[in-house]
Amino acid sequence: MPFLDELGKRMTNTVDLTRLQYNVGEEERIRQELYRSIGEQYVALHKEDPEEALAGLVSEVKASFERTEELRRQIRTVKGLVQCPKCGADVDPNVMFCMHCGSPIPRPEPPKVTGKFCVQCGAALTEGAKFCFKCGHPVPQEVVQAAPAEPQLAEAPAAEVPVQEAPPAEE
Repeated sequence: MPFLDELGKRMTNTVDLTRLQYNVGEEERIRQELYRSIGEQYVALHKEDPEEALAGLVSEVKASFERTEELRRQIRTVKGLVQCPKCGADVDPNVMFCMHCGSPIPRPEPPKVTGKFCVQCGAALTEGAKFCFKCGHPVPQEVVQAAPAEPQLAEAPAAEVPVQEAPPAEE
């Protein structure tokens, strides 16, 4: 049965080929992971003094970290969380201690009240408020005017200056 023998050889070859292709893919994945690891270690060791040929890439990595941190800060703000000053974990601002490291969580300062009140609803306004937090009414912004300059009087010709006569003296 040469047909079955040929089919068996082809199946064996297909299995061997698939295994070899899988192994090539695994080696490429391992190599990519090693490259990534080398890059991370290089940046960690030389982020302040990279070789000239790598300075641009290291700069891009640093900028990416900064953008990522800004995005995380925005996420914390949207979620209403604060960052633990010791371990960096995101925590609820109402807790007294970080649930990850046990460090005390500082209390945010309450907004400064200006002594001004909303003309619409009477709520106390905080410093820098452009709208009332309670009713949404716009806060009138104080207009600071510069001190008026000394009036410049133009001298009129003598013939045009009216002369006021003194009223008659009463006796």
